[in-house]
Amino acid sequence: MTKNASKTLGWMIMLALMAWTAVACGRHGPMEAEEYLRRNIAVWNRSNAVLGASISGYFAVMKFDQALQVRENLTSFRQDLMQADDEITRYRREMEDYPVPEDAVDLHAKLIDYLATSSAVLSMMMRAIDLPDDGEEAQYGEIVGEMHRLSSTLALNVAELDQAQDDYARRHRISVRFRGAVDEEPGN
Repeated sequence: MTKNASKTLGWMIMLALMAWTAVACGRHGPMEAEEYLRRNIAVWNRSNAVLGASISGYFAVMKFDQALQVRENLTSFRQDLMQADDEITRYRREMEDYPVPEDAVDLHAKLIDYLATSSAVLSMMMRAIDLPDDGEEAQYGEIVGEMHRLSSTLALNVAELDQAQDDYARRHRISVRFRGAVDEEPGN
C-alpha cells in the first residue's frame, strides 16, 4: 500500500469512527422521546399555572364574571391578562421552534392547539375589558358566548393533550407518575 493510500484509509477510518461515536453518543430513540415529553409536560404545567393565576382559578373566574355582569372594574384585570397572554404566546412561539421527534407530531400539535386556545380565551377576555361600561347588551352577549365556546374548546384541548401525553409515554415506556413532577422552566 502506498503512503497516500495509507493516509486516505486512515482518514476514512477516523471519519467513520467519529460518525459512529456521534450516532452512539447522540440523543436518539427513547432519550429523545423522553426529553421531548418532559418539555411538552413542562410547558403545559407552566401554562396551566399562568392560566390558573389569571383565569382558571374559581375566584378569578367568579370575580371576572361578576365584573362582566355589572360592567364595572373590568380594567382591573387588564395587567394580569396581558401578562398571562404574553407568557402563553412566548411558550407557543418557543414550542413552534422546538425540535419534534417524528412520532410526536400529533402530541406537539395538541400542545400548540392548547396554547393557541388559551391565548384566544385571554384575548376574548381583554376584548370584554375594552368594551365601554355602557356598551350594548349584544356586544357583551357576543363576547360571553365566544368565551364559553372557547372555554369548551380549551377543556377539549386539555383532555386530548392529557391523553396524547399518556399515550406517548406508554408507547415509549416513559414513567410519568404525575404532571407536577416535571417542573422545569420552559426555555431552559
